[in-house]
Amino acid sequence: MANKVILERQGQKAELGMIWGADGTAILTGLADLPPQPGGHDTCRIRIVDHSDHSRLLAETAVPDYDGGIPDGFRDAWTAGTDCLRSLAQARGGFRRMPPPCTTQHFGPVQKPRLRVVTSVGDSTDLIRARAAMILAEGQGIPVEVVCTMTAGPLAASAREAVAQTAAIYGVPHRLVLFPDFATSAERMHAALSDARDAPALVLGGDVLPAAPGWLGFWMRRLRKRAALAPALLARDGPVAATREGFDPCRGLPAAHLLQTGQGIDRPLPACLALGPDGIARLLDSAPHPDAAIWIAQALQGCARSETRHPFRRFGPAPKSDGFAAALSNTAFSLIEKVHG
Repeated sequence: MANKVILERQGQKAELGMIWGADGTAILTGLADLPPQPGGHDTCRIRIVDHSDHSRLLAETAVPDYDGGIPDGFRDAWTAGTDCLRSLAQARGGFRRMPPPCTTQHFGPVQKPRLRVVTSVGDSTDLIRARAAMILAEGQGIPVEVVCTMTAGPLAASAREAVAQTAAIYGVPHRLVLFPDFATSAERMHAALSDARDAPALVLGGDVLPAAPGWLGFWMRRLRKRAALAPALLARDGPVAATREGFDPCRGLPAAHLLQTGQGIDRPLPACLALGPDGIARLLDSAPHPDAAIWIAQALQGCARSETRHPFRRFGPAPKSDGFAAALSNTAFSLIEKVHG
């Protein structure tokens, strides 16, 4: 009967001890700092050790490229009591890869924008039209371009049609940037901002819209001298929206409980962020982290300020909570704060 499993790679070993899950399933867990993957093919040998310390080679398998995600088994190991958060957070912090390819299509009038709204295409194309209508309703003659990002999939064709129709009907320039399905939200945002260095940008989730009239001129003025601002994000019913991005002690409370305008924000929300040219430059100079919230917090360290006037509102449902992902994000945040503290 197996007592433990040993992984061998490039002369180093990771010993996996056996833990029994609540349903009786055996879970093998262990952590080891292994050398970086070389340029050529790399393999890992898997050995089984029995209770008599006799070992035998079970298999030798190729080691796949790490994609920056959460590998299978880490969530189970954490649930079983293994402290794997710091190791995984450090691995994700060092993750680098070439930018994913993307295809860009332009719709509507050609003009030099003074503000860009960078967003993603959500489940409802109605919000694409609603956003353009709110820009047109401001009636201040400020040229605004909307940059919509999305990954390839069954909704891509309908999204393209909705963006094209919206740009034609409302006269608001739109740009649709299509990525392969493996592109992370941070990579999509990085690519969208790469063409937005010449104007301030509002980075909004696909289900986030301005909460009240007068927002366009206000944010144009506020972003003239500020690198980054963290707008208030409200839920559909008015209180502060629940989010997955960082820790928000005010979530679920009325907007009056928000930090006052001008307070420093360590963890701005990727779904509600206002960037001046300097803030955009800071993000573009930093490699995207697999978790967009970590990337933004690290790149904007010390320069993001709260802005509670002219908030935005989330019209979609609250994001689903994931205990492991939240704990992993908090561990990554603590690593950033320790370095800069």
